[in-house]
Amino acid sequence: MMSNNYCFDPPDPPEHKYPICPLCNAECETIYHSCDGDILGCEHCVSSVDAWEWQAEEEKNAGPDPDRLYDEYMDRQSA
Repeated sequence: MMSNNYCFDPPDPPEHKYPICPLCNAECETIYHSCDGDILGCEHCVSSVDAWEWQAEEEKNAGPDPDRLYDEYMDRQSA
């Protein structure tokens, strides 16, 4: 009787798959979300900014607030 002595290579182990960011579709390790549960992104598509620098930049770019100017105008009119 003849036996089959075939040598089969063992299958490659499955590759480690990372989660996929729902916003940028990149493989990621961390997904950030807001307090409401909304997805903000991952470590590849979300960046951090110093809060003090951001606030100073916003104030510099904002210019006069039309609502504040209107409120001041109404306060002067009623005085």
